[in-house]
Amino acid sequence: QHAPVLNRNNIAQAVLNYVIRVKERVVLKNAAEDVGFGRDTYISTGEPRSLLCLPLLSNRTLSGLLYLENRSEEGAFNRERVEFARTFSRRLVPALEAARHYSWLEAENRRLELEVNDKSRQLKEVAGKPEKPDEDPAK
Repeated sequence: QHAPVLNRNNIAQAVLNYVIRVKERVVLKNAAEDVGFGRDTYISTGEPRSLLCLPLLSNRTLSGLLYLENRSEEGAFNRERVEFARTFSRRLVPALEAARHYSWLEAENRRLELEVNDKSRQLKEVAGKPEKPDEDPAK
């Protein structure tokens, strides 16, 4: 499952939503004149002239997005640059997964440390209590 991209006014939401939904890249040579995405609120401001968005996939599961834009050049993302971004993204996915796994391990370690500390405290409390006089210690 993926976390939703926050609605922000400084990114092309329509492009992100499309890539998330279909898991295919989007390359816009002239973003403002693109028939499919030119009406996106951010794109219509004329900020990005060229745009590239790639899904980061691991076993066909979306693990993130690579979003690049160029504000000064139309057609900035030519075939060579798109191929470079694809190669980069293929190497990025395992690194992202490792970072997520490491974060999970750290959180799990903190949880277990708290649990051990709690159990230790409980044992100390039990060990420090005197026996009741009517209890037989041999039982």
